[in-house]
Amino acid sequence: LMCLATVYSCGKQRVRVSQSVRLLVLAMIITLATAIAIIGQHSFLSAFKSFLLFLLTFFTPWSAINLVDYYFFNHQAIDMEALNDPNGKYRAWNVTGLGVYLVGVAVQTPFIDSGFYSGPFVKMLGGIDISWLIGLALPAGLYYVLRKAQSAAAAGAAISR
Repeated sequence: LMCLATVYSCGKQRVRVSQSVRLLVLAMIITLATAIAIIGQHSFLSAFKSFLLFLLTFFTPWSAINLVDYYFFNHQAIDMEALNDPNGKYRAWNVTGLGVYLVGVAVQTPFIDSGFYSGPFVKMLGGIDISWLIGLALPAGLYYVLRKAQSAAAAGAAISR
């Protein structure tokens, strides 16, 4: 919910969500989460652990893309003003990054082993979850290759002008 409030407030109209509303929503989330934890305390820990491990499916490719972009292409320098400018050097959306992210999530899915889902290749691997390795290596390599090609194409276009 807090992420939704942030996304909502970042639109074109720049709607501002007050701090008191954010604190109220946060207090409601904490209260609800605590109640669920107390009610389901006997099975909560294993379910919560499975949930956290399942989140790796989505965070690992995102982390790989960000690390490659930060260290290999932006050279550890992020222009904070340009992040909020749809016409800036980062543009509104990094289509390459989003595409690689979706591929990264999809490719690691057959290798996931969590309480929520067990992929088809997990049994062949003896119950070992290697999804995080695939979700880190493949998106990092793919994003690097695609961004390198984009950089070369942009440099070639600039020279031909």
